[in-house]
Amino acid sequence: LAYYERKGYFNDPLVKAQLERFKVKRLVAAYLDRQFSKVKVSSKELQEALSKYPPSERASLKRSVEINLKAHKYMEVERKIYSQVEKELRFLNLHPDSPSSVVATFKGRPITFGELKPLIKGSPTPSALQRAAEDYALYLKALEEGLDKTPEFRNELLFKKESMAVKAFEAELRNQVKVSDSEIKEYYEKHKKEFRTPAAAVVSVYPFESLSDARKALERLRRGLPVKEAVPGPVFNDGKRFRIEEGENNPVAELVFSEKKRYNLLTLPNGKVLLVVVEKRIPSRQVKFGDAYSTIKDKLLYEKEKE
Repeated sequence: LAYYERKGYFNDPLVKAQLERFKVKRLVAAYLDRQFSKVKVSSKELQEALSKYPPSERASLKRSVEINLKAHKYMEVERKIYSQVEKELRFLNLHPDSPSSVVATFKGRPITFGELKPLIKGSPTPSALQRAAEDYALYLKALEEGLDKTPEFRNELLFKKESMAVKAFEAELRNQVKVSDSEIKEYYEKHKKEFRTPAAAVVSVYPFESLSDARKALERLRRGLPVKEAVPGPVFNDGKRFRIEEGENNPVAELVFSEKKRYNLLTLPNGKVLLVVVEKRIPSRQVKFGDAYSTIKDKLLYEKEKE
């Protein structure tokens, strides 16, 4: 970090804009969080909300209902904050032509296009300028409350600068490190087994309420009946068709690729049973050199950077 500060990295206009955007966004969030921290849900409000539910469910729902009430209050607080900001903003020029152009004033304080530009992605349309000015006004309120001097914000800003410095250093290394096409080709030839697509399958899954009903449908399938006849109508209509890959962390994929059968039953923790029908198996295939090129290049560059 000290090296890049001495080097003047943080004076670069693009870097400066990125850091300014971070500061505004973080302080606006800190200002809103401070207002949200004042929000409380009274026992009376909680009891009134819980009274809409059956008595037997109230104890288990208490926490979620309280969170929901707070969320609604947070939204109302945020709406009021932005509403007040809108009243205090005076827009003067929504078509600025230079960084020094005054777009608006907030409590008499001029807000220039140069101050808003880091907050705008894309073209500075009138609506984009208005949204940016509202956030910038909250940023000014955060500064008034000294939120930029808190240890939390100072640490966040330091971490952001360190992170930016690390990325800049990595970019410098990448510019110095080169990997030739012959090196990439050689790696591919030596590690061909690593560059294969996973085996895949297209499956249809039908949910049954009981194991006995699922087994009956399974037997009908094994006797050669079409799925639509073997599976009862309501269950068939609830069926879902999707693609899975070997190695996926889900029980259907684990079952299909371990059993290698066309029809499988899977019992779930809730007691339901899934009838899994494998519609199509797609074998693993070799990934072509061109498709693996970028992956190998990134890997070799990373290894050289570490050296």
